[in-house]
Amino acid sequence: MTPRPIPYFLFSVLFTSGCASVPMLRPATTANLVPGERDTASAETMGVRVVANAHAWYGDPQDLEDVVTPIRLTIENHSGRKLRIRYGDFRLKGPSGFSASVLSPFELDRSLGPVVPEFTYSGFYLAPYFDELYDGDFDDWTGPFELDDYGGYGLWGVLPSRDIASKGLPEGVLDDGGRLTGFLYFQRPDPGWRQVSLVADLTDAVTGEHFGTIRIPFTEK
Repeated sequence: MTPRPIPYFLFSVLFTSGCASVPMLRPATTANLVPGERDTASAETMGVRVVANAHAWYGDPQDLEDVVTPIRLTIENHSGRKLRIRYGDFRLKGPSGFSASVLSPFELDRSLGPVVPEFTYSGFYLAPYFDELYDGDFDDWTGPFELDDYGGYGLWGVLPSRDIASKGLPEGVLDDGGRLTGFLYFQRPDPGWRQVSLVADLTDAVTGEHFGTIRIPFTEK
């Protein structure tokens, strides 16, 4: 598949009334809590460590947590492989097997122009079709990288925001020894899901081999 170019972002969500009652996600009692960091849990497998906080959003809009689930992630790669970072590799999985996907913050809106990235990284190669979205110099990934079709993920309404784009994680490749921190924006879990797991599938960016899965349990609170 030849990657289609991604235009500028138009982050899409549906505003509803009664947002004050929207539940928040906290680490479950079975989660591995990170000492000294509130509401933060981690998990590690095959040399890859993921640290997650579902109550860390700051910026515009302030009520973003009322309409989507922004989760701040830190991904550390010590697997000896180049790790693919792609939105389709992450999801929130409910107890019945249904899952909530990542909403891409990059859709059609050229009026805001390139954004200054606020995610932090080391040893990270940007997927080439993200290059025009940012004001800055990145090392582009030159190997194989298939673009997901995000049209099927469901984009509702309109919410353009520089903060959403600049703080969000882009797709790309994390080198062995690399580290990446920023937000992923998930569809809100079904209100009946009292417990969900953040699931991250680990894929070798060079060979395409799936080599592990990370799960971090959360609960509504």
